[in-house]
Amino acid sequence: TNLFGPQYIMSLSTKYIFNNDLEFRTVIGSSNKTPTYDELFTFFVDSNHDVQGNPNLNPEQGISIFTHLKKTFKFKNNMSLRSKFSTSYIALKNKIELIISNPLPLAYKYNNIDDFKSLGFFFENEFKFRRLSSGLGISLLGVTQILNAEQDSNADFLYSLSANFNINYTIPKWNSNVTLYLKHNGSTQQFVQKTNNQGELTFERGETDAFTWLDLNFEKSFFNKRLVSTFGARNILNINSVNTNAIAGGAHSDAPRNLPLAYGRSFFLKLNYNLKQ
Repeated sequence: TNLFGPQYIMSLSTKYIFNNDLEFRTVIGSSNKTPTYDELFTFFVDSNHDVQGNPNLNPEQGISIFTHLKKTFKFKNNMSLRSKFSTSYIALKNKIELIISNPLPLAYKYNNIDDFKSLGFFFENEFKFRRLSSGLGISLLGVTQILNAEQDSNADFLYSLSANFNINYTIPKWNSNVTLYLKHNGSTQQFVQKTNNQGELTFERGETDAFTWLDLNFEKSFFNKRLVSTFGARNILNINSVNTNAIAGGAHSDAPRNLPLAYGRSFFLKLNYNLKQ
């Protein structure tokens, strides 16, 4: 049987191309979603796990707005630049998320977030010049969410800034190319439930430090591109963990001050042989 009533979806999109090849798009639509079977009826409980569904979940209801402004610039000597600026706004009621229902022993349960909003700004660029190509992207994303049961929840938007950069150079004489990838994750903020000196539950703003991933790949082909070898280095900056005060402590333990991210710098060699030509 159907547990929920009909969910109506609406969408409106527009596209306009200006005389100078400047393209503008807008998409406005509803963001309704009914709970999945797993979200309703999951029951995974043993000595190490406690994840449960919630048959009392309500469907998500909301609206989303996306805008895109894109333009391609062409220059001499086969040089080009494609730039795109986008914005997004999403507002949801009863957003479904897996939340901590009990800190000790740790237990999770699907629940409705009473009010959820996100606001994003994105700037993307692709540059090409002969055998060189590169990309640069910057994004700023803010999120606010409120649980109805938590009376002290703060409705402020918490923003995070991230950026990514890649550059690739092809060397035809060597049948090879070199690629560098960089991704910067800005500091992130979130509200953490804590107990003050009076024993009252409060929500304080915690922060996790920024960190950067840096990878480098060298690819070379042999035997008319039948054999392709790739040698690379991952996490060149040797990131292991970052400082944070955005994690709540347990009933009998302090909150952790470091958030583990990776096992450190690594190197790899990959060989691919193509049987079809």
